[in-house]
Amino acid sequence: MPRTRPVFAPIPESPAMVATVTAADVWAEGALGVPAAAEFVGVSTRTIWNEMDAGRIAFVKHGTKRLIAKRVLVAWLARKDHSGVKT
Repeated sequence: MPRTRPVFAPIPESPAMVATVTAADVWAEGALGVPAAAEFVGVSTRTIWNEMDAGRIAFVKHGTKRLIAKRVLVAWLARKDHSGVKT
């Protein structure tokens, strides 16, 4: 089976978020799949999916799996306004 190239998600324009996310960032800094990302930040997997779909958590898509750089999750947690986010 041929390997697919990673697809990059749009990066949110919020100043609290990371300006760019590249495949190199994900591999160098460590990345988490959705279940591990949810556990890392203490929310449900549904919350992570909703935040990715809304563009508030950037991710790299590798095949069918979404990978989230740890620094993106830390930046997401650091945002003051998590209104509307259900955990």
